[in-house]
Amino acid sequence: SYILNVLAKCGIIVRNRCCLPFLGRETVFVLDKTGTVTEGQFTVCEGLNHLTFEDKQALKGLTSQSLHPIAIAIHTALLCPPSSFEKIEEIIGKGIQGILQGKVYCLGSATFMRQQKIALLEQEDSNSSSILTTVYFAKEEKCLTSLMLGDRLRPGVKEFIHSLFPIKTLLVSGDSSVPVAKVAQACQIKEWRAGYHPLQKKALIDELREQKEIVAMLGDGMNDAPALTAAHIGMAVVSASDISVQVSDLLLTTN
Repeated sequence: SYILNVLAKCGIIVRNRCCLPFLGRETVFVLDKTGTVTEGQFTVCEGLNHLTFEDKQALKGLTSQSLHPIAIAIHTALLCPPSSFEKIEEIIGKGIQGILQGKVYCLGSATFMRQQKIALLEQEDSNSSSILTTVYFAKEEKCLTSLMLGDRLRPGVKEFIHSLFPIKTLLVSGDSSVPVAKVAQACQIKEWRAGYHPLQKKALIDELREQKEIVAMLGDGMNDAPALTAAHIGMAVVSASDISVQVSDLLLTTN
């Protein structure tokens, strides 16, 4: 109980005591990117001006039910009324798909679009120092626009990651390689994985455990839930989704 009280004073709630024997023995620290290393408070930088008013209404409606930070940012940036979709499905870690007046609309990553057989718009690589994430919006089999969203590193995260040395750190994300590489470089994380969906994240944790590593995982979203469950120590941040909180061993209640 002494350890529990000390951790509680640090803002750490222990939800599963079975993780306690592994604390301080971690050999690998796996970090999610969006909402964990970064703030996850996106701003739409480019892409909306390419849409017609009708397309903007459709995009507003498509993002209306999602709790993902990217969808929330897009929904907030659109100042038009939303269209009423007959059906909306969110594919965790990939994107959103909906049916409006018999037509299929999609919003998501490049991988998700390719899986839907949708050709992507060519896009120039950004030289911006900002951490930019790109998602695509499509109607039927035509990509209507690519949306670029800016994010920022959490204050103090660089110092936190540096303090973990000599523990090996690994950044993993469902995002594309360019923003993941930028975040890894900014935080001096040598190893990173991009384009990972939830089960790939879990498979990564399982692989590390098979290599006899003691794995700590820090995440915040539904995408992280399987990996948090697989890690020796699964940690969720205060802004985490309900499911990540429920499967975490430790809940970090302050930034």
